[in-house]
Amino acid sequence: MINYKDIKMKQYSLITIILVLFFANSTTAQKRRIKENKEKIEALKIAFLTEQLELTEKEAQKFWPIYNNHRKTMGEIFKEEHEKIRFSIRKKGGYETLTETEAKQLLTHKMNLEKRSYKEKKDFQESLMSFLPHKKILKLQIAEREFKKQLFERLRRQGHKQKK
Repeated sequence: MINYKDIKMKQYSLITIILVLFFANSTTAQKRRIKENKEKIEALKIAFLTEQLELTEKEAQKFWPIYNNHRKTMGEIFKEEHEKIRFSIRKKGGYETLTETEAKQLLTHKMNLEKRSYKEKKDFQESLMSFLPHKKILKLQIAEREFKKQLFERLRRQGHKQKK
């Protein structure tokens, strides 16, 4: 005798498994696209800065390891600020629910991160000054801002195109 209840349960189980696999696959694909986009942006930035700074071969050999290390350190500081401070505030349910002691601790931590950020920027600039002309260091700061500006403009235009 055919048990229709068992067949229905198997169908539901199969549908559930298919849905789980579908969503897991789409999440993996999305993460891969994000990683690819980050890599594209990084490549565009390297090309943009290389063109703007007109580094000699000798300068480039010294510049890129220092620059990459600086960016990594600044990223870690930003991530720590985001995770430690903003996440703590969200976890508590917003600013209104923080006690004065908790708020003071978060502000102290934020000030310490800002000190680390300032020190990292200062050390980075001093490292560059040991082998790059000062004009190129200024040009780097301008070029980084210009790259961000162009990137945001490009993303904004893409967003408008997708809405249409």
